[in-house]
Amino acid sequence: MFFPSLTRKPEEEYHNSKGVFYSDYNKNREKIEEDCQHRCVYCDILATEMGGEGMQLDHFRPQAHFPELKSHPHNLVLACPKCNRFKSDDWPADPKSKNTYENNIGYIDYFSVSIDQYLEVDDKGLVSPKSPPINYIIKRMHLNRKSRVVVRQSRIILKKFEELSAEITTQLKELYIEMKSKTIAYDCATDRLEKLVALQEKLGSMRNQKFEGK
Repeated sequence: MFFPSLTRKPEEEYHNSKGVFYSDYNKNREKIEEDCQHRCVYCDILATEMGGEGMQLDHFRPQAHFPELKSHPHNLVLACPKCNRFKSDDWPADPKSKNTYENNIGYIDYFSVSIDQYLEVDDKGLVSPKSPPINYIIKRMHLNRKSRVVVRQSRIILKKFEELSAEITTQLKELYIEMKSKTIAYDCATDRLEKLVALQEKLGSMRNQKFEGK
C-alpha cells in the first residue's frame, strides 16, 4: 500500500541515439513513470492522487553535482512538485563517492534497496523512521506534511472499507445459502443478520470518513 519496491529497466530499453541518451531526458518520461510506478518516489503520492497538480522528473543525483548524469534515465525519478522543490540540488554526500548518504545524512536510492528496511507508515498515515537516513529525508522533504498524511489516511480507510465490504458480502452469501437450504434456525439467522447490519453501519461510517478526508 505504501512505498513499494522499485526496479529499473535495462539501459537498452530507454530511448537513445547510437548508445547515447537523448539530451532531452523527457523523451524517456513514460518509461521512468513506469519505473516509479506512477508515484513520487519521495512522499509516495500517486499521480492519480495529485488533483491535477502533475508530476515532474527529478535528477536523483542533482545536475549541479553530477552534470554527466543529466540525461541518464537511471538517475531520473518521478517526483511531485513540492518534493522536487524541497530536494532541489541538495546532496550532502561527497559527489566523488558512490554513497548516497554519509554520517546518516543524505538520500536513499529507492531502486537499490527495500524501502521497508528504512521506514514504515503507521495507522495514522505518518512516516516513521526505522534506520538512517530517513530522519533527514523526513525533515528535508516534509514527508509528514498534512496533505500527504491525509492521502495515506485515505488509503488506509479505503483498504479497511474494501476488506469489510468483502467480509459482509461473503457472510451474506453464506447466510443466504443456509437459509435457503433451511440448515439454520430462525433465531440464529436473525442474530447473524443483526450483526451484518451493524457491520454495514460501520461501513457507512468509514465511507463518510473517506469522503470527508478524516
